[in-house]
Amino acid sequence: MRFKIVSLLLSAIFLASCGGVSVRPQDKEVVSDHDFEAEYYYMLGYEAVITGQWERAREYYTKALEHDPKSHFMRLQLAHLMYREGEVSAALVMVEDLLKESPDDVKALLLVSEIYGVSKRTSDSIKALKRALELAPEEQDARVVLGRLYYNNGMLKEAEETFLTVISADPEQYIALDYLASIAIDAKAYEKAEGYLKRLLEVKRLDPVYVRLGVLYEIMERLGEAAESYETALKLNPQNSQARERAAQVYLKMKDPGRAIGEFLLLVRQQPENADMHVRLGLLYYGERDFQKALEQFRTALDLVPGNTTVRYYMGLVLEESENFDEAAQEFRKIITAEPKNVNAFLHLAIIYSKQKKEDEAIKIFEEVLEFDKEKPEIYIYLSTAYSRQRNYRRAEEILTDAVGRFQGNDELHFHLALVYDKTDRFDEMVKSLRKTIEINPRHAEALNYLGYYFADKDMNLEEARSLIERALEERPDSGYFLDSLAWVLFRQGRLEEAVEKLRKAMTIVTEDPVIYEHMGDIHNALQDGGKALEFWDKSLQFEQKEEGLRGRVEKKIHELKNRTR
Repeated sequence: MRFKIVSLLLSAIFLASCGGVSVRPQDKEVVSDHDFEAEYYYMLGYEAVITGQWERAREYYTKALEHDPKSHFMRLQLAHLMYREGEVSAALVMVEDLLKESPDDVKALLLVSEIYGVSKRTSDSIKALKRALELAPEEQDARVVLGRLYYNNGMLKEAEETFLTVISADPEQYIALDYLASIAIDAKAYEKAEGYLKRLLEVKRLDPVYVRLGVLYEIMERLGEAAESYETALKLNPQNSQARERAAQVYLKMKDPGRAIGEFLLLVRQQPENADMHVRLGLLYYGERDFQKALEQFRTALDLVPGNTTVRYYMGLVLEESENFDEAAQEFRKIITAEPKNVNAFLHLAIIYSKQKKEDEAIKIFEEVLEFDKEKPEIYIYLSTAYSRQRNYRRAEEILTDAVGRFQGNDELHFHLALVYDKTDRFDEMVKSLRKTIEINPRHAEALNYLGYYFADKDMNLEEARSLIERALEERPDSGYFLDSLAWVLFRQGRLEEAVEKLRKAMTIVTEDPVIYEHMGDIHNALQDGGKALEFWDKSLQFEQKEEGLRGRVEKKIHELKNRTR
């Protein structure tokens, strides 16, 4: 709004000056030697001006000037009309001639400044305005325009000084206060900006100013005050969609998604044909895992923009997340039909096949993607993982080895190659790949934990193992699996009570992992607490389907313990 107001300001100045002069012809020389015909045409022209008939006004002013060709006043009026009608060059020639005759004509200086401004002659525009203000310092509107020119050309110090001069004369000058707030924000002087915006609101309570204050509070991370500012803006103008959208975003930052959804529901009602609003509301529902409502919003959006593959992609994600796999696959296929090289659609379709245990179809999709896009390392990872699930570790290794050659600095490729080596019982090669992963990315939490755990499991390099796992926990301190790995190192070091403490914490985070329960049983067995050991081993068997081979080894431990205690 500010820029619209200011862009009209110079026109307002000249209508008030050049046109306004015509209202009081007694103040200026209208005609020389009392040329009544010139005066007659001038009055007709002025009447046309005040009724907005610009072409007719120009005709009359031209006739008036024909009868009185030396009239400075009439030439200035005509120059202004020519400029108003888009004849910028002709108007400039006329007004520059006037200034040669009368270099201190304030109104001519104001007009030439505006013409220089639209002609991108900024320095000339500023020079003319400064001269006008030297001659007529009371022209505060012109001073505001000068401040705007300074601001728009990055001369912030000069702009600030100019606007401060304006408000020293008129403390309630709205545009000057508005610009001073902007200058302060640009300088990151946020408290000063807050002061100017509050002064603006003392002059007039407008919803756009409350929105600006809210944005400022967001920058200052004063979210509660930001929310209050947006709410006040909405009380003043319930149709202010910017305030409502910003309020919704603040509510999300404040961990209040319910209120954010409420605001977007109102936006959707206000703008039912706005597909973007439906999409954004759908994404909020998706974040809250309200899949049915998310789908409703995405379907409405798709009705409004039928060919939009982004909206269809969101629909596919929701259907996939809600395990409506067949419908999700159908949406991703439609995207692929419209965009045959949409990698994300291909990948999600393949992932859906994997979730449905259709690994052959998933593999075909990944291989199809690689035919037109060989530059994404993650595709090689997905493809090798699909082969690994089929226990085709040779093919998985071939794919990853090829990918490592293409993307030698990619930590994830080395990590997944280590997983394949693990599956094929090649411990030394696994360790080498894990160390390479950590060399590339010293903060790769999974690799740090994996290597540390395997050292502990083989009862080797225990100090290094502990260091590796502690580094992993620095990255993800709330990982129950990493805590289990640390407990296993402590167990190997004979620090059994500490190990129990770590496992107790791990079980509060991961409640259905059979290996964690198995380890707790192992440690209690070492503590000679057979009852607790059996309790935890039995618990681990409740989730045996999550760990291949667990039932056999746990039942063996139970059998051995029971034989010892007979």
